[in-house]
Amino acid sequence: MGNWLTAFQGLVLICDIQKGSDVLIHAGASGVSVAATQLARLYGASKVFTTVSSEDKIQFVKSLRRGATHAINYRTHDFVEEIKRETEGKEISFPSDASLLPLVFKRLNIHGSLLSTRSVEYQAALVSRFKREVFDYFTAKEPGGVSLLQLKIWKVYPWQEVKAAHDAMEANKNQGKIILEIK
Repeated sequence: MGNWLTAFQGLVLICDIQKGSDVLIHAGASGVSVAATQLARLYGASKVFTTVSSEDKIQFVKSLRRGATHAINYRTHDFVEEIKRETEGKEISFPSDASLLPLVFKRLNIHGSLLSTRSVEYQAALVSRFKREVFDYFTAKEPGGVSLLQLKIWKVYPWQEVKAAHDAMEANKNQGKIILEIK
């Protein structure tokens, strides 16, 4: 559930996602990004853009019940231009220098967070809010018996194969969460 709490903290607590927002999520097929994509849609995002590294991953992130509305292979397409086209010219800028001035003029926000360094009280409040607002969507079903939110586990490795798990992650092969099992 750590990936879900990380995504929830970023989208809901830090960025205060609002219905109708447009959201960009990088590394769209990673465990945290899969959770973030579904949460963005659950909270009413209008457009959810994800960047991925292959055509297979485009299909994966769009196949989620609450998947990406737009998936862009960053190896073959300029995602900034694709997003500008899809948002009718809303500009997304990523300054190449260290100047923060363009961010200030556009009133953009950059947030960073590390959940493990937060107080026990903060973490407890985060879990409580997540449970109250989101948890039931994992068991709630739409017509046809499909869960409203999907846990996506790509592969479970025995702990003795930790190197293989890291190699798969570094090679950018996974589509969902990689789990190490300790028995």
